[in-house]
Amino acid sequence: PNQLRLTKAQVKDALCNSTNFASLTFGTTSVNVKPNQCVVYRLTVRNDGAVKVDDVKIQDTVPAYTSLRTPPGVSVTQGTVNTANGQISGNVGSLMPQQEASLYFSIQVNP
Repeated sequence: PNQLRLTKAQVKDALCNSTNFASLTFGTTSVNVKPNQCVVYRLTVRNDGAVKVDDVKIQDTVPAYTSLRTPPGVSVTQGTVNTANGQISGNVGSLMPQQEASLYFSIQVNP
C-alpha cells in the first residue's frame, strides 16, 4: 500500500532576514517568538512505500495573528506552489519510493 509520511518542522528567524530556507537548521520542538519576529516552516512529505505515488500535495494554513512573508514567499523542492487567502498548497506531483519533497514558507508575527 501507499504510505506517505508528513513532517512539519520550524526554525526561529528573529531578524526576518532568511531567504535560503534549505540551509537552515529545522527542529520539531516549539519556538518562542515575539511580535515582528519570524518563523520559517518546512513541511516534508516522504514516500515510505514500495511503489510510486502520484498527485502528491502538501497543504498548510498561515497561522492566526501572523502574515506570510513575501518575499521570500513560498517554495517547494519539486513541483509548483500556490497561495490564496492564507492557504498554501504545494503540488508535488509524483514521488518514487523513498523520495521526498519539501515545502518552505516564512511567517511574521503581527505586532
